[in-house]
Amino acid sequence: CSSDLYLGLFNSRSVRNKTSDIVEHIIDNDLDVTALTETWLGPEGNVCMTEGDLCPPGYKLVLSSRAEQRGGGVALIIKPSIKHKCHPSINPKSFEYLEVTLYTHGSPILFILVYQPPPNQKNSSPLVSF
Repeated sequence: CSSDLYLGLFNSRSVRNKTSDIVEHIIDNDLDVTALTETWLGPEGNVCMTEGDLCPPGYKLVLSSRAEQRGGGVALIIKPSIKHKCHPSINPKSFEYLEVTLYTHGSPILFILVYQPPPNQKNSSPLVSF
């Protein structure tokens, strides 16, 4: 049994029209954990339907949506053989993140996915508050 952990990262800029490409890439590369930024799945984003489309069979979707505005959102797609525990979010204003402990090969790994959106009129300069 290999102790390697295969990770992937996509800045998806909306996963809705890319689900088959994402699933195919995960399967073709046998990824254990795939991080997604800019999922554009809001809290009303119909997560159950999206999880079925976005994840290979058995994989789990862990999602943190941007609540106040369109866009943003981060997610992890986790292989079924990897146990995980999600940690509560503190809802920072200048970035989005997910914090998950992965239990693989007998060792816990704290995995934190951080996405800091580029400046715009609504968030002015997130770099200053980051």
